[in-house]
Order: sequence, then structure tokens, then C-alpha cells
Amino acid sequence: MTKYIPKIYAIYIPISIAIFAYLILAEIGHPFWIYILDLLKICIILMFSNYVLQNYKSEYHNTNPSIS
Repeated sequence: MTKYIPKIYAIYIPISIAIFAYLILAEIGHPFWIYILDLLKICIILMFSNYVLQNYKSEYHNTNPSIS
């Protein structure tokens, strides 16, 4: 599942912004749906940051010979 997180992040964030802009410009944006979009966006950003942090830790420990 973790290998799909960057793809989900790269696809969802622009789509979320486009949906938000459409809802606002078409004047059909109910605050409830905008809150749901924002919560999903926050969850995806948190998953992606966790993914980056895990990969950074694993690469850092593998490439630094001074850490035992």
C-alpha cells in the first residue's frame, strides 16, 4: 500500500483543488462537502509526509556508515 501513496498524493491534490474551484465558481458548494474535501486532503498529506519520513530514515541509516 505504501508504494501507492505518492501516486495518490500526486493525483488527488490537483483534483481536489479543481473540484473546490468548480464548486465555488458554480455556486453549488455546500460547506459540508468542502469540509470533507479538506479532511481528505489533510489525511493524504499526512500519509505522504509519513511515507517521506520513513523513506528518509531508511535511506539515512543505509548510507551513513558511522551509525551502527
